[in-house]
Amino acid sequence: HGQAFNGVYMILNKLDVSAHKYLVFSARGDTDSGFSRKFKLELKDQERSQSISFDRLTAKWQKFYVALDPFSTALNLKELKEIIFVFDRAMTRSSGAMYIDDVYFAKSKAQEQELVSLGSEAEAAVTAPRAKSVIVDGNLSDWSGIPGVSLGPKNLEFGLVRNRRDLSAQFKFQWDERYLFFAAEVRDNDVICTYSGRDIHRDDLIELFIDPQNDGLVWSSTADYQIGFAPTGPGQRPQVWAWFQGREPFLQDIIYNAKVTKSGYVVEAAISWEFLNLKPEDNRTFGISPAVHDVDRKKQKAETKLNWQFIQNPVDPQRHTLGILKLGEK
Repeated sequence: HGQAFNGVYMILNKLDVSAHKYLVFSARGDTDSGFSRKFKLELKDQERSQSISFDRLTAKWQKFYVALDPFSTALNLKELKEIIFVFDRAMTRSSGAMYIDDVYFAKSKAQEQELVSLGSEAEAAVTAPRAKSVIVDGNLSDWSGIPGVSLGPKNLEFGLVRNRRDLSAQFKFQWDERYLFFAAEVRDNDVICTYSGRDIHRDDLIELFIDPQNDGLVWSSTADYQIGFAPTGPGQRPQVWAWFQGREPFLQDIIYNAKVTKSGYVVEAAISWEFLNLKPEDNRTFGISPAVHDVDRKKQKAETKLNWQFIQNPVDPQRHTLGILKLGEK
């Protein structure tokens, strides 16, 4: 059929799983050899097969839930023959390593919730102090002494990072009554920004994922935010885009500036609380995860992304748990 593929299969010997609700497994990619964020899982009975695709493999262990009910119309769940993990031309990287563990079937809601808690990770949190004087000019001298979040190989979401010189970032936050301020300093050996508008995600940029209600960021929900900042672009000007809102933020929404440096680039911005639909106050907390996306002009390295804390809900794949940002007191 003209397609190349490979994979690994597990023999089930006509296993009866008709009383179960989920196929559960844990998986992660290998940070040293790289990995594809896309893979496919296939179930087979004695005569037929049916598959489901995944697009969120990261370098951290995640627990995946596959609802069995959609398979029941095509397969005989009383006589399952095989579970197969498939790698085909849809992969985002053609070489690397993926680890799979804890493969089993779950029956009840109680068991499901128990497994979710077993798969949870320690909460990541950072504090944004009150801003005294921040000028959004791309000069980060007014951020000295502010605590921050560091991103490196341990935050790999997909792709390959050889070391911190290859790709790393530092993010800091401050706030006042009008704005959430942030500064990002990215180390990147090849800054590429050729796209504009909603397509800036194809190039080098930083992203802020924000969950104002801290109830789990729902992908594409207008109540949550995925805001991208490219340090430059076709017009040699910094660019910004808010994908869930489907537009470029207005000047009253976000003030931003950026500079390309010898070692990478810096971005500085002020995001209005009105745009985020948030009321700022001392000790307020909400969900946040800064990320950095990297492409390579010479294609010597796979498309890569670092993300601070972005954990997919195993039962609701569109929902993600972020890290916590706390607004410090005066």
